[in-house]
Amino acid sequence: MYQGSTKTLFIRYAIQQMIGLLFNSVYIIVDGIFIGNRLGTDAMAATAVSGLLPFSLLYRILYHFVELNQHFPKSTK
Repeated sequence: MYQGSTKTLFIRYAIQQMIGLLFNSVYIIVDGIFIGNRLGTDAMAATAVSGLLPFSLLYRILYHFVELNQHFPKSTK
């Protein structure tokens, strides 16, 4: 199905995952900046304590799990 070496395929998919992580990290940072500047430091502390970060990390883990499972069967055929 795919032509080329396994190393090339791995690098190709690893780069896609890194770009996805980069965009997700930028989203979290920008979100924190907006909350901190618009709503204040108390709101920023409340979002961190209330569980926004664990849910964001869970979302990221689930997203990448689904993403990898879509590509893995294709790369092993």
